[in-house]
Amino acid sequence: MLLIDEPETNLHPGLLSTFVAALNETLKEFDSYAVVASHSPILLQQVPSRYVRHFKRNNMDHPQVRIPNYETFGEDLGELTRHALGLDDPEIDFTNVLDRLFNLHGSAKAVADLFDHPLGIPATAHLYGLESDAQEPSDQ
Repeated sequence: MLLIDEPETNLHPGLLSTFVAALNETLKEFDSYAVVASHSPILLQQVPSRYVRHFKRNNMDHPQVRIPNYETFGEDLGELTRHALGLDDPEIDFTNVLDRLFNLHGSAKAVADLFDHPLGIPATAHLYGLESDAQEPSDQ
């Protein structure tokens, strides 16, 4: 039995999937099991949900164990972050910055032009959503 606590702490994020593959091979070779504690959605993305347990404390400081009701293997990192880490509604993230920039500059293209490189899909989708909302007539 291997017990591993947060392997992502001292490991490059790009090597986490390699770590999981090597761990799986080692466990098969020695007919063993592992318990891995992690806060990494990258690591979680490599493991089928049937092997995942989510530990959380309730308001009374009692531990609760949940089995995911969604498939973790191959899931989008943003979705895993929201579901597994409970970051459904971060106080401030890139969308807050894009909201401010959109209000200041008035268009998705004007905001995108502020950056040195093309924005990724989530940022671009958010900007075009803001633009779409701004173009709809209000129900007043």
